[in-house]
Amino acid sequence: MALTDAKLKAAKTPDDRKQVKLFDGGGLFLLVTDKGGKRWRFKYRYDVSVKPTGGMPPANFS
Repeated sequence: MALTDAKLKAAKTPDDRKQVKLFDGGGLFLLVTDKGGKRWRFKYRYDVSVKPTGGMPPANFS
């Protein structure tokens, strides 16, 4: 579910938490802190099980 402008402006943390993550989809989320800070973050994974055969490790963009 996509975040709307109204949801972003009204985003606050509960009293018992220091920060909360509001996910927008595809790994993108808004990190809201208890002091009012809002930062966009992107969560991704990198397959580290691929071992290089020499030189630089092969890149997998799939």
